[in-house]
Amino acid sequence: MLGQLFGWDLDSLWQTVNQRRCDVLLRADRVIEAIESYQFVMGMMDDAAKTRCLEWSTGKCSSFRELQRQYLFQRRPAFKRDCIARCIAIGDDAFAASAYKSAIEVYSAAIWLDSSCEFLFAQRSKARSRQHLYAEALADADRVQTLFIMFLPSVLITPMDRSSNSTFPRTLGMN
Repeated sequence: MLGQLFGWDLDSLWQTVNQRRCDVLLRADRVIEAIESYQFVMGMMDDAAKTRCLEWSTGKCSSFRELQRQYLFQRRPAFKRDCIARCIAIGDDAFAASAYKSAIEVYSAAIWLDSSCEFLFAQRSKARSRQHLYAEALADADRVQTLFIMFLPSVLITPMDRSSNSTFPRTLGMN
């Protein structure tokens, strides 16, 4: 009613406020809460609003130079990139302090943001193995292997060299 009466776009205002809340939580090093807030916001939006929110969370390529910059920084610009970077730092600190449960929690939160990052699965696998969660650690290790294979350029890999004792695939042109 107020939106129609005064011409306010309350949906856009709600989105902006929640995006700022995520940013503030991240800057305050409350990474888990920032990710939970992001999950809540994404769950409450319609498809058009999700598109606008994804532009904020992943960054928007407006030029070729920006595209290059994003590529150099692992294609995770904006909120997601910053959040994942903080999760890695916090998770690594927790792991070094033998707080494996906390490390697992932080790595898991980062994985929710980017499930294609094999490094996060590898780190969580290490933490899970230290917690004696061997089945879960193995599942994460398997995911690392799957992601690594998925992103290897299949054109560069040849079948195993069965004539030698090599157990690793050879790359073309590097005999």
